Amino acid sequence: MAIVSTPGLPSAARTHVLPSLCRIALENAFLEAAWVRHQRSHGSEHALHAAVGDADKFRKIAALALFRDIGRTADVDQELRTRYGAQAAYLIKQCQMGAHSGGAQIADARRFVKDIEFLAQKVRKPEVTA
Repeated sequence: MAIVSTPGLPSAARTHVLPSLCRIALENAFLEAAWVRHQRSHGSEHALHAAVGDADKFRKIAALALFRDIGRTADVDQELRTRYGAQAAYLIKQCQMGAHSGGAQIADARRFVKDIEFLAQKVRKPEVTA
């Protein structure tokens, strides 16, 4: 919120920095959810660390959390819509766009951050959404 509260926020901060920071927050939420689900299934720590090590992209991290399988990246968008609504897939796409040359197109930065925060809270609770 400190970034969106900055007077005269530069365009690059809105289109690149903000979505990138939000992406990191969501990645951490998915990693936390993957850890919780793995612990509940009594999986080995070694297996979890290996899977996290192989999850080198956002969709792999999400697939790990959602399905316990980093190979199911193609199923991530539909599962996001099913569990968290259509806006979840849109928010994640905007976060990912921040890493590209055109950046994300965020009309209301404050609303975007609040929506990301709300999504991250839902993701962190796999028992509620799974």
